[in-house]
Amino acid sequence: MWRATLKSNWSGSKNRLDVWLLLPIIMLLAGCTTRVVVIDRSSDVVRLGKGVKGEIYVLRGGEWVSVGKAVLPEGWYAGPGPESE
Repeated sequence: MWRATLKSNWSGSKNRLDVWLLLPIIMLLAGCTTRVVVIDRSSDVVRLGKGVKGEIYVLRGGEWVSVGKAVLPEGWYAGPGPESE
């Protein structure tokens, strides 16, 4: 019974087109995209929120060296660091 009702409701090509047009909009509103925030180097420090993941680098002998990936604690502060030469 429900299959017949579903088929009769979705049988028109206009309905299928509407679904394909609305699907990307619904996905964007649902937050299925990755957000990237760019902070200007001249800005002040920022406070990290919950669940910040990233590659960690330390300055050794004047060169930035990766020490691995980590989840940074909420409440830590991050800033631009020294200028590259």
